[in-house]
Amino acid sequence: MKSTLIAVALAGALALGACGSDPKPNTATESPATANSPTVAPVMPDLARENTDAGAEAFVRHYIDTLNYARSSGALEPIEALSDPECINCNVTFDTMRGVFGRGGKYEGGAWHVRSVKTERETWFTLVTVDTLLKAEIVYPSSESTPRTEPLENLEIEFQVSFTDEKWITHAFSTNLEAA
Repeated sequence: MKSTLIAVALAGALALGACGSDPKPNTATESPATANSPTVAPVMPDLARENTDAGAEAFVRHYIDTLNYARSSGALEPIEALSDPECINCNVTFDTMRGVFGRGGKYEGGAWHVRSVKTERETWFTLVTVDTLLKAEIVYPSSESTPRTEPLENLEIEFQVSFTDEKWITHAFSTNLEAA
């Protein structure tokens, strides 16, 4: 994994935002399922069930679509089912979302758009690096709090996934955000 990447909770990337470079969207490779906030849980594509590089990439695209769904709906079960229970950043992300929804808060906008994906097989896992565009969003931390606007930003995420028991699972992820 790149030494410049710092393991950061995805919740920070989604809820707190950070300064980034000017985005240059590549609409030719964006994931169509993340174009709008989904109203039903995404269905895993058949390709995401294959133990291939293309299968790993399809799985991570599905993971991101399912994360977008969780943020727009508050339904965390589908994304949790795609994550290792020991995934620290996954759990921090889910706990943050539970807190926001539990306090009557919500997320508006902020969908991730996949711009490109590359895969590298390691000994114990597959590393899937995703270049995303995180759309601007409004976060309502609770029903009584003042909303805050988070900027549009580019974000590179490295997912560590493995194919176990005939399915892919996310074990860890990190971003290119620097700790404040």
